[in-house]
Amino acid sequence: MRSANWYYGHSNVKSYEGFTEEFLLSIGQTKNVEAFLATAQFQQTMNEPEVLALRWEELKAGF
Repeated sequence: MRSANWYYGHSNVKSYEGFTEEFLLSIGQTKNVEAFLATAQFQQTMNEPEVLALRWEELKAGF
């Protein structure tokens, strides 16, 4: 493991070469970045649109 790449793993695919697949899986990652990005959910689904609409109106009103 090369510590120089530790902080850039999220943005530099080449830095993943310094880690084993076993280690990456233990932290919820994989060397197959394309597959991970294709299946990743980057935000929580909001199932209450009326709450979202209310918060938006509050935001626009200056709350």
